[in-house]
Amino acid sequence: MQFANNPERECILDQVLDARTLPEIAAVTELLREWLRLNPSDTGIREAFGGLSLMRDIAEEQKAERVHPAQKTVAAA
Repeated sequence: MQFANNPERECILDQVLDARTLPEIAAVTELLREWLRLNPSDTGIREAFGGLSLMRDIAEEQKAERVHPAQKTVAAA
């Protein structure tokens, strides 16, 4: 099956690119899983998981930073 120019697929990939928060990433991960369940030979969608994984790591680091901001140390004079 040819996947290029499939509007639903393009919409999913757009959501992958736009996902920044952990809830957005979780939602689009489920979309990817469902697409792959129906289209297991779509290697492009499989590759999108890698980018999404990186975005999840970044979002988790940002969340941790907001919860526990880095403490600045002041050098004694």
